[in-house]
Parts: sequence; C-alpha cells; structure tokens
Amino acid sequence: MMSILNKEMNRGHSFCRLVGDRLSAFLPVRKLKLLMPVVVYMIIYLTGFTLIEHWNRLHYTVIHNAADDLIPFVPVFVIPYLLWFPYILGSILFLLMVHEDTYRRVCTCLIIGMTAFIFVSVVFPNIHLMRPEVMPEDNIFTKMVGLLYLADTPTNLTPSIHVFNSLCIIAGIWDWNWKTDDG
Repeated sequence: MMSILNKEMNRGHSFCRLVGDRLSAFLPVRKLKLLMPVVVYMIIYLTGFTLIEHWNRLHYTVIHNAADDLIPFVPVFVIPYLLWFPYILGSILFLLMVHEDTYRRVCTCLIIGMTAFIFVSVVFPNIHLMRPEVMPEDNIFTKMVGLLYLADTPTNLTPSIHVFNSLCIIAGIWDWNWKTDDG
C-alpha cells in the first residue's frame, strides 16, 4: 500500500487528492457534502464532551436508586457497549446512502439531543458511584473496561446519550423502512 502511495505521490498527486479520490469512489460528492456538517459537528461535540468529562467539579448530584445495587458487574458486557459506536456510525452512513431525507432528520435529531446533553451536563453535573474499586478478575474484558474507564468517567450519565441516540437511529430506520415498504 505504501509503495503504491509513494508512486502516486511521485507522479505529482497529493495525498489529500489520493484520499479524496478513493473516498469519492465510495461516497459520491453529493453524499460527502451531506456528511461534512455532521463530521464538523462531531469534532466540536467530542471536544466539548471531553472537556466536560474531565472537568473537576466541586459538586455533583449522585444518581442512584436501590435497583442499582442489584446490577452485577459483568466485564464481558463491555463488548456490546463498545459495539454501540459502530452501530450509530454504521446506521448514519446507511441512512445517508439509502434515504437522504431520513438521514437529514435523524442527524438533526441527534445534533439537537447531543447539544442538549452537553448543556444539561454543564448545568446539572451528575455522577454515579457504581464502578468497582478493584476489578474482580484479571482478563481481557476487565482490561478493556479499565481502558474505557480512562476515557469515559462516571459523570454526566443522565440524560443518557446512548439511549437517546439509539432511539433516534431506531426511529430513522423505522421511518425509512415504512417509506420503502411495498405493502
């Protein structure tokens, strides 16, 4: 791959053009133009989210109820948690490719909800204290959970961006499916 890239660059093709050509072969320019505002928003959102996640506050509202104490710590559940991210991205790209109007509505819904989440996280900082202080065992799943804990603090869990985004995606897929149903 690198030798092909070097040959193309020696012929006067820039890296950006090479990447752009490859990307436009996968996504037509019109689709890329629809995708770019979402990409820009995600850069801004993730920057804000990271700052808020690592912002040391003096006061948090603890989110807890008795049912929380009944939930066991199951390290293998890190797998479905991590699969949520490609589920959201894949669904957005799918809707972009098959139905632009539904894609626009879903992305608008996601952007409004994620912006509201950031606002609530600043105004109503909250935390949960359910994470184990010591991992119960040492395996690949607990190591993955440990890495996840480095990036995703136990703060700002409500409103749940995972639930909201999942519902937006489900509504979008449902809407697209309903519009394409022949029955």
